[in-house]
This record gives sequence, C-alpha cells and structure tokens, in this order.
Amino acid sequence: MKTTPIIRLVNPPCGAIPATLEQLAALGFTPAEIEAGEKRGTLETRGAWGTCSAYTAPVERAEFGDGDGYRYGKKWVEFYAPRRMSRPRQSGYELEGHISLAGRKLSAFTASQLFQLPDGRLVECAVIFARSK
Repeated sequence: MKTTPIIRLVNPPCGAIPATLEQLAALGFTPAEIEAGEKRGTLETRGAWGTCSAYTAPVERAEFGDGDGYRYGKKWVEFYAPRRMSRPRQSGYELEGHISLAGRKLSAFTASQLFQLPDGRLVECAVIFARSK
C-alpha cells in the first residue's frame, strides 16, 4: 500500500483543502461521489447485533502549532489513500481505533474534511484522522 502522501500542504488554509480531480481520484473518490459532493467511509459489521468490525476511509494526518500553552492552526497536513481501521470502538459520535501508516501503528479517530476543486466546487469526505504524537 502506498505510504507517501497524495496531498501534502504546509500552512494549509483553515477551511477547505485545495485539491485536483486527479488527487481526489487517488484518494479513492469515484466520479459519482465527486459529482454528489460527498464521499463516505465504508463500515463493516458482523454478528446479529451488527457490531462494527472495521472502517475504511482516506487518512488525514497533521501537526498543530503551539502557542501560549494551547494548540492552534495546522503546521502541515497530509492525506493518504484509504486505510482500514480494525477493531474500532464507538466514542460518542466518532469511532476510535488504530491504523497502520508507514509501518507504524497510530491511534486514530473518524472525522470529516472539505476539499475544494479548482472550479470552486466543494466535496466533503469522511476521513480517518491519524494522531501524530
């Protein structure tokens, strides 16, 4: 599986992340998802109760800046091809678990990210946010 980021931005904007159609395709977007403006993650369940056993979505990883004892703004952000979060557990409205990225097991949680195409269209994407530290 590819471990180099598909999108990497230093000092990214606070809102939507600029992306091309080719970059979104590399992140696993289909033309229909781009047209609809939304990409959802894939949830796998098992058993009679439908217990969540895995979740697959593109991966976001970022480092935040420090300032006066609190964190603000992203220093950099990277997006990787879809990965599988195994044995996720529900924590409120999100799932938490671990993913493998560049040979390391990282703690992660589900989130969403907005991408902006060059023509101004916005596309929302469910992501797995990998904690950097």
